[in-house]
Order: sequence, then C-alpha cells, then structure tokens
Amino acid sequence: MSDLLPNFLAGGWQTGTGAGTALRDPVLGNELVRVDASGMDLSAAFSFARAIQQPALEIWHGEESNVAAAQQALYHRARCNRDARRGQYDAATERT
Repeated sequence: MSDLLPNFLAGGWQTGTGAGTALRDPVLGNELVRVDASGMDLSAAFSFARAIQQPALEIWHGEESNVAAAQQALYHRARCNRDARRGQYDAATERT
C-alpha cells in the first residue's frame, strides 16, 4: 500500500483518517499514492475559501474590466493569510 497523500485544506496540510482511495499511474497501472478526506472538516474548508475569495468576488461582479482589481484583491487576502499563519501579520500588512 502506498503513502496517504496529505490535503491542503483551510490553509494547512491535513491527512485523512481513512484507508484512502488509490491513484494509479495511467500507463502502468501501479498505485502511486492514496487520497482520503475522511475526518476532515469540509465546512471549515469552504468557509475558509469563501473568506479568502469574497473580497475579490465583490470587486469582480463578472465584469472583464474588474478582473485585474479582483486578482489583486485575491492576492492581497492570500498574502495577509500567509503572514498570519507565519505570525507576521499586523495592521501594516492589511494596508499594503
């Protein structure tokens, strides 16, 4: 049996609690890794994703002319989240 592949979920790496499902090499058919989401808090993951994306979605509104600004907002939220996870977030981070 191969290793269980961790999932990047809600801002961090997590490994499922089950045996997982095999992912196989499409040519040779041998098992490469196993994946599993058992025991993971998917509602927290969706909430995290929405919190990161919401400011960008509010700017975008489906308008092509807003894409660059929405991308910048998404990048900003991701950068703030990164800094917070590293313990480096402060008020100046939010303004940059």
